[in-house]
Amino acid sequence: MQNGLSCEYGMGRRIVNLKMVRPMTALRNIVMVLAIPLGLSLVVNPLPGQEIQFGRQRGPYYVGERVLIQMTVGGMKSGARPVSRLKGELPDGIRIVGPEISHQSNSMRQFINGRMTKSESVTYRFSYHVFADRSGDFQVGPFEIVVAGEVTEVKGGEFRFGEIENDPDMEIELSLPTTPMYVGQQVPVTIRWLFTGDSNAIQYAFQQLVIRSPLFDQFSFKDEPVQRGSGPTLTIVTAKERAQVLARQAVEKRGGRDYVVLTATRILLADQAGEFESIPITCRTKKVTRWGRDLFGDVVPQSEKTALAASTAAGFSVKPLPLNG
Repeated sequence: MQNGLSCEYGMGRRIVNLKMVRPMTALRNIVMVLAIPLGLSLVVNPLPGQEIQFGRQRGPYYVGERVLIQMTVGGMKSGARPVSRLKGELPDGIRIVGPEISHQSNSMRQFINGRMTKSESVTYRFSYHVFADRSGDFQVGPFEIVVAGEVTEVKGGEFRFGEIENDPDMEIELSLPTTPMYVGQQVPVTIRWLFTGDSNAIQYAFQQLVIRSPLFDQFSFKDEPVQRGSGPTLTIVTAKERAQVLARQAVEKRGGRDYVVLTATRILLADQAGEFESIPITCRTKKVTRWGRDLFGDVVPQSEKTALAASTAAGFSVKPLPLNG
């Protein structure tokens, strides 16, 4: 399930075989969300037997990168449904998506004096995805949890967002329309990922790559179907999915260095009017810092570090359909 493309590097010929990534199942998406390390704090309980916890993804936090906030409400009786909502206004420069709601049922059986008793409870999880359009310190929250008419305030937290320092071997670019579009239009949006290094370094970085942008959370997109053997794909991560987008591979020289370039196009469905400003795109991957060999003599990574890159923030305009004429 792969496609290798030959690319010319200077006077020589060099093949970088980029494997197509399989779309993740819903279960693996859930596991990934739960595996994000969260700092937890206990909140005053609204009703006896219930417990509210507030958790947030551990920093550092970067402009354009998603930050996960979760609130869990435990000890709920079956049939009762809590509600979570943001209280007040968000600070300028902060966007929030959610909440996504999931729940898990728990049952317990006890034998006391030969009699079995059974108790059931439900734990609800509310997940918010927070993005910053600019660097700075921001208070996100408070939130409210409503259980059986009882309102509990959850303070939220303060987040410091910094600018991403681009890795010297990686770049990411987002091309948006320069002229206004109208509601209902379908507009191509181009994403370009560039990486330089030897074939092993490029392959490893590609396999670990994820790309994010608030743009992909604000709008719907139409992508070309990915089929077996179609070619390499770029992984676009949003609050709701991990989309695989087909990409074209080429080689480009910048500053005297040869970069492998993957270019993908998504069709943006302009379904809302407005001025959309300061939209960044970011990418994150793992970069090998030291290679070694395994028992079979194959080259394997022995140490790695996180590599980040961000584009210059861009913007565009979506106009409503004209009412006259």
